[in-house]
Amino acid sequence: MVSQLYAGLTIIHSRGTNYIGASLEDLITHLDDWLSSTLDTIEELDLTKEELAESKELIDHSDAVVEFVDNVVADFTRIADEFRRVISELRVSVEQRHLDAIKHLLEFSYTLEDYCIDFKREHLLRSLRHEEVRPLLDHIYACSRRQAIDYKDLSNLSYQLKTFVGTTNNSLALTADDIDVLELKPNVFGFGVNLNHLIKLLIKWMRRSN
Repeated sequence: MVSQLYAGLTIIHSRGTNYIGASLEDLITHLDDWLSSTLDTIEELDLTKEELAESKELIDHSDAVVEFVDNVVADFTRIADEFRRVISELRVSVEQRHLDAIKHLLEFSYTLEDYCIDFKREHLLRSLRHEEVRPLLDHIYACSRRQAIDYKDLSNLSYQLKTFVGTTNNSLALTADDIDVLELKPNVFGFGVNLNHLIKLLIKWMRRSN
């Protein structure tokens, strides 16, 4: 994430992303990017499982390697679920609990990175019986730790998000124009309903909810 350039935001490689002045929509977009990168990492790690199974006899402590992949995939899956929840709720309102959730994700990223470093220490910082499997182990380590490090920029995002606490998204509220949903023309059934306008409102609500 810190290697990309987002419209309206400056990427500062040495200090992470500068979110000063970012809109709430910008912040939600970045959280959505984290969700996407997390899902990509899960997919990438899942693909290594077949290779691990095929190379089982060549890998030292292969069961421990498989356990590591299973654990980090489970961790990233829970992180993805949390991103989904926070993103969905932020589209309605910004509350302190959302900052708390992001803080917990940031804290967990350090634990996850330590777990990756332990993997490197145990499985890579030594000679292997079959050096031909080193690229696979390197890939597992790099993929996992890269994603863990990427979450560190949540710290910068949380400072800007804090300025929006208490904000409610009123874009879904009915306006005077939306009164058109009621046809103020009596008919044999009483007041009528403008179904076309009602459908437009429902589509707008569904888009904001996704």
